[in-house]
Amino acid sequence: MKANRLLALALLVAPMLVFAQPTRPLSEFPLSREDLRECMNRDATLRDRLQVLDDERLANDREAELIARVGNRLSDEFGALDTSNPSAVAAYNAKSAAHNRRVDAHNRRVAEANMRATMHNGDAANLNAQCATRAYTLR
Repeated sequence: MKANRLLALALLVAPMLVFAQPTRPLSEFPLSREDLRECMNRDATLRDRLQVLDDERLANDREAELIARVGNRLSDEFGALDTSNPSAVAAYNAKSAAHNRRVDAHNRRVAEANMRATMHNGDAANLNAQCATRAYTLR
């Protein structure tokens, strides 16, 4: 009875052993021409995206500097504000509200840029894992 079970188990496992492929890391398989072409295209696309992200980061940094300067001016104006003058207070409040809208819009742009940068970093890591660690041979 026990021998029959072992025989049945052996008959089940034997075909699996025949079809089992040794698992090798992707880096051990060379790139085909098509793979190399795809890797090069992906790399070019990532470089273009990185340039856009860098340009956007510079624009956001310049905007942050302007926002900080305007914020400092508003702070100085608030210190000198005649709070007994309703029209002066209303004018200051309007400037402050416009500034706050600008800050909110800037913060949204920075958050969106950060999200795109995170996606870019993930795509770059994926490209490196699939392409940078594999060899290409002319054969």
